[in-house]
Amino acid sequence: MALGKLSILLLTTLTLSLYHQNGEVSTVINRHRKNRWNTISVPPQSYDFPLIPAPYYLPIPDPSISPSPSPYSSSIPTPSISPTPTPPPYSSPIPDPSCSPIPSPYSSPNPAPSDGSIPSQSISPIPAPHSSPIPPPSITHTPSNDSKYVHNVISYGAVGDGKTEDTKAFNTAWKSACNQSIKSTLLAPKGYSFFVEPTVFSGPCQNPLIFQVDGDILAPENPDSWPKNYKDSWLEFNRVDGLTVQGGGLINGRGEQWWSHNHNKPVAMRFFGCSNLTIQGYEGSKLKVQNSPQFHFVIDKCKNVTVDSISIDTPATSPNTDGVHIASRDVWVQNSDISNGDDCISIADGSMNIHINNMTCLNGHGISIGSLGEKNSHACVSNITVTNSFIGNSTNGLRIKTWQGGSGSVSSVTYQHIQMDTVQYPIIVDQFYCPSHNCKNQTSNLLISDITYNNITGTYDTDKPPVYLACSNSVPCVDITIADLKLSPATKDDPSDPYCSNSYGNLTTPTVPPVSCLQKGLPKNSHSLLEKGDRCLS
Repeated sequence: MALGKLSILLLTTLTLSLYHQNGEVSTVINRHRKNRWNTISVPPQSYDFPLIPAPYYLPIPDPSISPSPSPYSSSIPTPSISPTPTPPPYSSPIPDPSCSPIPSPYSSPNPAPSDGSIPSQSISPIPAPHSSPIPPPSITHTPSNDSKYVHNVISYGAVGDGKTEDTKAFNTAWKSACNQSIKSTLLAPKGYSFFVEPTVFSGPCQNPLIFQVDGDILAPENPDSWPKNYKDSWLEFNRVDGLTVQGGGLINGRGEQWWSHNHNKPVAMRFFGCSNLTIQGYEGSKLKVQNSPQFHFVIDKCKNVTVDSISIDTPATSPNTDGVHIASRDVWVQNSDISNGDDCISIADGSMNIHINNMTCLNGHGISIGSLGEKNSHACVSNITVTNSFIGNSTNGLRIKTWQGGSGSVSSVTYQHIQMDTVQYPIIVDQFYCPSHNCKNQTSNLLISDITYNNITGTYDTDKPPVYLACSNSVPCVDITIADLKLSPATKDDPSDPYCSNSYGNLTTPTVPPVSCLQKGLPKNSHSLLEKGDRCLS
């Protein structure tokens, strides 16, 4: 009995630990009670870690080490941007009567048949989002965490009242950030509205740079107040490598007064000759852009570009206000919403390896390749994928448009898992594009080949054919594949039938409506046609 008490006393004594911190003592006493360890803590301060039984030793935090303070006046934590889920089915949109449709393609030499009908079909819901065939490059969201590398435009003299011109402060902050020896941030902070005149942010810079838009940036409101020497853009980023434009703020082109003008209009943001470019939202918020005088984003002669989590909101009646206009290589556009008065996304000459995924396009002219070949020009577009997207209340859905007299090719284009609602022309290839209706007939045209439409579902305007393939008489469209097409009339009116002219390919599944006008196989002159297209691959 005495030996047992002595053992308990020794065990209690051995497990007594004294911890010294800043001259204070904390005691951890572990007692053996009913054959279980119990821990009683009497700390001088709370710890962020659990206390453990002796004889193990607890780490003592070093109070002299503390996290670096945030460089931002309004703290910007490390972001966590998640891909936007596929939007829910579009609910009963009402077409905007003020949005004039594009001229009917029936002005082409081959008119579409107007009789015949197809039964109304139920529409299968769009499947869960599929991953993009080629993942976008990894992107960095976090601004510099050192205050000397954060260039707040307020510190450079910006007022941010929406009236005082802040252009000089932005230019000075840009030059300072651009010349830093490590990655730096130009910050337009939240809670301010910065009035900025047309300006160019030029590279090359010493290191990658973040253009952080947390507040609002405003363009001149009246066209007459714009500088006389402005070119064709409001905010231009020229030859910058490793640029990230991000934030949850607003870029407002204030173009309402421009839309009624017939002279040249500026685009809101132009990126020229940039590489490793990222344009994105921040901390779960989309980067918002609205009311550009003309195109909202122009990505021209750039390489390796990611556009992620942006929102464009401009009236359906605004003319020529394309959302994202691309003339570049290796571009990903994804997880974004665009509502405007023209093409949601337009893909121009020189575009290659363009991947569009999880987009919502409303009220405009859909996703377009072209126009190409204007004024007898040569144009090349290849390797385009459009997946997991929604197009609603739009003049067009998926469009390829070329002018007579052009040359070159459009090849390797895949549209899949696209849902539409009340679209006039869900699928349209128009090789007689002529907005003025006053173009002369010409024999040459671009070669359109290797085009795939897979799992295209939704509703269409009964006045227009749901599939419209008006290909050139001299350069037919070849290798067109259609599968799992399910398009139903948006109204109870008698629907138009699909229309095909000089188009060749295959139907790999039954389609609704039947696209029996698509000719099987290849035309007789297919070998010479493919040789013409090869000129674009060099």
